[in-house]
Amino acid sequence: MAQAIQRIKLLPIDTCKPYYTVQSRENHMLKAKQQVLQIIAGTAWVSNNGQDYVLKAGDAITLMCGGDNVVVVSGMRGQAVEYTLSE
Repeated sequence: MAQAIQRIKLLPIDTCKPYYTVQSRENHMLKAKQQVLQIIAGTAWVSNNGQDYVLKAGDAITLMCGGDNVVVVSGMRGQAVEYTLSE
């Protein structure tokens, strides 16, 4: 079975784009539309199509459509995480 989320590494971090913040003990739910989610600060747990990833600042993944198309983004270690989305 093909991997639903492709992990990529983007450098440098683009701090000029609008970003989203997931506070401690919160989750963001997104619809996967092949966007690139890049972590700006913190460590994130990202789940999509039954696959889980731990990403740190500078890491990015391409959110591929499939299954229910739901992506969950959470902060880890009780800390907030910041991320951007690019189409």
